[in-house]
Amino acid sequence: MEEYEGLFPDDKRTDFRFESDLSLNLKYDDLVNKKHILRKGRSINISKDGLAFITRTPLPKILELPLEILLPQPYHVINAKARVVWRNDKKCSYGLKFTELESYDLTNLEQYISRPTDALRIVLDQRILSPVPRHKTRARKYELVTFKKASSEQDLRDIYSIRKEVFVKEDNYPTEAIKSSYDEEAIHFVAFENKKMVGTISVILDGPRGLPIQKFMDISRFKDKRMVQVEKFAVLPGRRKKTIAVALIVMAYEFAKLYADRICIFSLEKKKDNVSLYKKMGFRPVEKFNFYDIGDALLMILDIEKDSVYEKLPDRSKHFKRYIRKLSKTLGMKS
Repeated sequence: MEEYEGLFPDDKRTDFRFESDLSLNLKYDDLVNKKHILRKGRSINISKDGLAFITRTPLPKILELPLEILLPQPYHVINAKARVVWRNDKKCSYGLKFTELESYDLTNLEQYISRPTDALRIVLDQRILSPVPRHKTRARKYELVTFKKASSEQDLRDIYSIRKEVFVKEDNYPTEAIKSSYDEEAIHFVAFENKKMVGTISVILDGPRGLPIQKFMDISRFKDKRMVQVEKFAVLPGRRKKTIAVALIVMAYEFAKLYADRICIFSLEKKKDNVSLYKKMGFRPVEKFNFYDIGDALLMILDIEKDSVYEKLPDRSKHFKRYIRKLSKTLGMKS
């Protein structure tokens, strides 16, 4: 068992944890006072392999304990045994890995986790994509990031708010440019940090109306292959950390490649960080155009078969690829 200064340890799990707030009954024997103790707790997140939880006061130095997980109706109470794999007594937070779980209870738990509800969001430890080296004992500050596909009018309003903050206030877009007639049919991926939406990116499939970029230039020479457009990539100032930005662009890529052979994206030329990120993914600048008289924009194209750098990431990045692909499938992107 390990102890951590942050809330969670570096994430080496093979299954996603989902945000949860479930009541727990924790049972263990007090060997000093020779009593059987029942303690209450609340889950923070849960998967079919284990969970993290908090209590009001620190737990004794126990290694394994029985517990009840009080799932809401129509699901049943789950009885399990679990091993304590990490602990943070200062924050009264602990991580458990299930050691005994009957098949009936496992099925019940899987049905609860996979239930169709917008409330289920994927938990991403900020450090999962760049784990702390083993020789370092000090854990980095924990931050909770969740990703999902936008699915409500409120999500869309929050997306417009982010676009206004980034595109209008920073880049001098005209206010009307934060909305698009394609928004209703687009797929929007959004990132939350501690339950606040902080980033967004949209994917638009080619159709009878064409793609939004065609308002500004002729792209017919690129349409000998199926195309999609990735657009309106925005992350709030102060939240532009590598994890959030890269995860959003890669999720958009993972979705786009299910439907097309080429992906187009554009950026104001002055947005050096965005242009650099796209180039690292394999996008190639093909043409400049004037964007709303606020500056030159670069149209960039990625031919998935020829240009994708992401598909050829070295072995040291396999953890990143595995994580994003699992994330993509959990968000409903299936080939």
